[in-house]
Amino acid sequence: MATTADVFDHLKVLYEKYRATTDMDLRGLFFSPQCVQICRTNPDYAATSREGIVEYMRESHDFVPSKGHYTIRPLRDDEFTFETDDVVAPTGLTSAILEQRAKAENWIGTRVDLWWEAAEGKNEILVKVQYW
Repeated sequence: MATTADVFDHLKVLYEKYRATTDMDLRGLFFSPQCVQICRTNPDYAATSREGIVEYMRESHDFVPSKGHYTIRPLRDDEFTFETDDVVAPTGLTSAILEQRAKAENWIGTRVDLWWEAAEGKNEILVKVQYW
């Protein structure tokens, strides 16, 4: 049976492949069909399917800076939270349901910090993402 460290190492390799994939439809294949996306800063910008996530990626692609780097690590225990119900509501779920699923399905949480160099002399952008 794989350890948590083995699973994280596998996820890290998959994430590297995901980041190297430029075709949005191919990027979408890295998400399960039932995957949901929650946006803390704008809860209405939530997706409830792989297709929804790909559509949002297409919409934001013009705004994604072309160069950047990232770090990836396992979530610390104090980061393993699912926000408040009002933030996750657009997905049709509650925080309690997400937490129950995470425990029942042994989700592995990862934290990705993305630093993008903005085009045309603009400041660098830091985006913090948590995946389960």
